[in-house]
Parts: sequence; C-alpha cells; structure tokens
Amino acid sequence: MTLTADRIRQSRKDKDFTLQELANLMQVNKSTIVKWENGTNAPRLATLEKLSGFLEVDKGYLVGTQNERRTQSLTEFVESTDENQLIYHYRHLSRENKDILKTLAGLMFEKQK
Repeated sequence: MTLTADRIRQSRKDKDFTLQELANLMQVNKSTIVKWENGTNAPRLATLEKLSGFLEVDKGYLVGTQNERRTQSLTEFVESTDENQLIYHYRHLSRENKDILKTLAGLMFEKQK
C-alpha cells in the first residue's frame, strides 16, 4: 500500500462516498478506484486534479507532498471558479461546506450591489 493509496481511501471514506459513487463522479470503473486504493495503479496528474476536487483535498495531500488536507480556502475556490463549475461542485460538498458557500455567495452578492 502506498501513501497516495491510503490517502485516497481515507479521503473517500471521510466524504462518505462508496467506491461506486466515487467511480461515477470520476467517470471511471469501480475497479479503477479499487486499484488506486490498493496501490496497484496511480491516477494521472490530470485525474488527481479532478479527484482532489471531489474529495475536497489538495492533490499535494493525495500524493504525499504536503500533510495538510486543504490549503486553498473555500473563499479562494469560489473566487477562482466560474459559476457553472460552482453549481456542479455544490452538489458534492458536505453539508457544512454548502452552508459556508451559501454565506459566501450572499456576501459576494452584497458586494456587487
């Protein structure tokens, strides 16, 4: 087992995703997720970007170059992401992060007035 494999598995479990749910989000077969979590295969860099987004952790955390799960704040994420991507990602956020995002969206809307 590798550090990346362990961190993918733990991050998936922290988000309460089943193997199949994560596979569906990533648009890969469930066996691909199993191989990542067993350390048999490793996701490519572009795939790690997508995976880190769904798991709400930095890709550096997944590959073991950092110990912090997330260095980009939710505010930074919102400000650097277009509206369609935000709507897409919103569906996969934890309840706590959905509440934070709603608050941030309200503040940003107020700023624009």
